[in-house]
Amino acid sequence: MINHDALAAEKVVGDEAHYLRTMETKRTEAALRYLSTAQLRIVITGTPIVNSPYDLWPVLSVSGLPLAENYLDTYVIEELRERDNGRGGKFAYIKRRGKNQESLQAALRAQCMVRRFKKDVLPQLPEKTMQYITIP
Repeated sequence: MINHDALAAEKVVGDEAHYLRTMETKRTEAALRYLSTAQLRIVITGTPIVNSPYDLWPVLSVSGLPLAENYLDTYVIEELRERDNGRGGKFAYIKRRGKNQESLQAALRAQCMVRRFKKDVLPQLPEKTMQYITIP
C-alpha cells in the first residue's frame, strides 16, 4: 500500500511525458497525482505527441500555465459517435479532434514548448552517415 500523500515533493522533473497521454491509465493518474503535489513541475519529452491536442491535456492540466485554463473548450472538439460491434449491435465512443490549431501552436511556443534542432545546438556533430550491410 502506498501513501501518495507521503510522496509530496517541492520540485518534480518528469521525463518521457508523452506516456501521459490518456487520463484514464493508472500510470497517468499516479504521475499526475504526484506532479500536482509539487510547487515546481517540469515535464519533458523528445517524442512528439501527435494524435490530437487532447493528448496534451493530462500534462497541461497540472502545469499551472495560463494555456491550461479553458484548454479543452478552446482546443478540443469532442463528438459522440457510434460504431458496429461486429455482433449486430452498436457501441458509442467519443472522437476527439483539435480546433484552433494555429492559436494552440502559438500558445505552446510562447508558454512551454522549446523546439531545437540538432544542427542548431550541436553544430560540431558530423553529418549522419548510413551504411548498408548485405546479410547473406
